[in-house]
Amino acid sequence: SSARGALSACLNFANIKKGDEIILSSFTCLAVPTAVINVGAKPLYVDINLNSLNNDIDEIIKLINPRVKAIVLQHTLGNSADIQRLMSILKKKKILIIEDCALSVGTKIENKLLGSFGHASIFSMELSKTISTGWGGVLVLNENLFFKNIDEKYNNYHEDNFFKVVQDVTQTIISAINNMPNFHFFGKYISYVFFKINLFRYSTTVDEINGLPSKFFISKLSFPFLFLANHQWSRLDSISNKCYKNYSVIIKRLQFHGYTILNQTNKKKHKPISSRIALVVKDRDLVMDFFLKRGIELGNWFDGPLTPIPNNKNFNYVSSSYHNSNLISKHIINIPCHFRLSSNDINLICAVIDDFSLKNPNQKLIL
Repeated sequence: SSARGALSACLNFANIKKGDEIILSSFTCLAVPTAVINVGAKPLYVDINLNSLNNDIDEIIKLINPRVKAIVLQHTLGNSADIQRLMSILKKKKILIIEDCALSVGTKIENKLLGSFGHASIFSMELSKTISTGWGGVLVLNENLFFKNIDEKYNNYHEDNFFKVVQDVTQTIISAINNMPNFHFFGKYISYVFFKINLFRYSTTVDEINGLPSKFFISKLSFPFLFLANHQWSRLDSISNKCYKNYSVIIKRLQFHGYTILNQTNKKKHKPISSRIALVVKDRDLVMDFFLKRGIELGNWFDGPLTPIPNNKNFNYVSSSYHNSNLISKHIINIPCHFRLSSNDINLICAVIDDFSLKNPNQKLIL
């Protein structure tokens, strides 16, 4: 029922246990280390490259010790990390390599989808993702040597009760409507009320923020979302192509005005697919407010850099240790380019980029 649950299930299938260590990106959602904590393991973090937003493979290698049992390699916002190099270097070591494709569904290297290079991979289907069902995650296992008693363990995971399924379906439908341009102004207030009366729920609970995942952290995806997921995944190619078309139009406009695109790649035969385009600006609040007043809601992932910054010592996270992640987290914005955008939406985004650049020529932050 979530990508974090899929990651935790993967570690569970691989018999990861207390005392084991898992290497992660320092620039990610809190859900990732929470999935590690859920199985009793200890997260270790690697700083990111300023332009790719991904981890440097050499820095990952430096962290490896006898207690490291797995590496979660995040492909950030459509830009593939160097998974092929990591697999080559560690091919003689029994270290589980998991591709985190939550932000890069549909991206290909040499016509091969991300998620098919590592021993396993996870995907997210929450509202902000390329394939979106409101809730849900996918776990792909490519290498059976690491995994034991998969069916038995999976069958022990619970299914959500009827009330929770109805609640989540309702939230998905209303959120989808509220995010439409014609409804957004009113929708944000409707969503606020529903969160206040607990009809809506946040994807990350207060207990998870405090390092206390519930016993139902891993659960099966319910039927309504399975039905919608099958429909969406059957359209992966067309959805990916539309995202890439929107991405290409918007980055050309941004580059024309001199902005650096963080999740753009120079790799040959690499087609980045993302629902968002990331860049850095000097005054993030100024930029986000300018766009919002013109009907475009920008994102600020990840503003933590681990979002949200945890206090619990189980997360083993010292924010100041990751210079690049800290720098990016203070200045990053992302612009939507998902497949649901119409031609008029794209034209509006480009027009607002032109308008903003004309009125605020000194907001570009060059790394």
